[in-house]
Amino acid sequence: MDVVPGAQVGLGLMIHHPVGIVVGRGVKVGDGCTILQGVTLGERHADGSGLPIYPQIRDRCTIGANAVILGDVSVGPNSTVGASALVIKDVPENCVAVGVPARSIPLKHVAAATERKAHND
Repeated sequence: MDVVPGAQVGLGLMIHHPVGIVVGRGVKVGDGCTILQGVTLGERHADGSGLPIYPQIRDRCTIGANAVILGDVSVGPNSTVGASALVIKDVPENCVAVGVPARSIPLKHVAAATERKAHND
């Protein structure tokens, strides 16, 4: 795990399997977040071609295994970034971000789809 000096981490951070996690110097992680293995939180232009702007992870977020969150983006409170997602746009509050590049799905839609699937099984 590599947390660069200057990163700000809130209270109650839970790190599961800390292998391969990289947190850049300007990253801000809120309270009560969970980060799984292989996650990268960093600047979008590591070659120096752009401003060194880092992501902000708000309170009570979960970042799935091998997710990458880059640049001037915010992951809203109570949101989840799925495994292997690439986040380069903001994730609103109470959403799940999935895919490459990630798209955000409101949690209420995820819950409704899960309920329909359970009813059909």
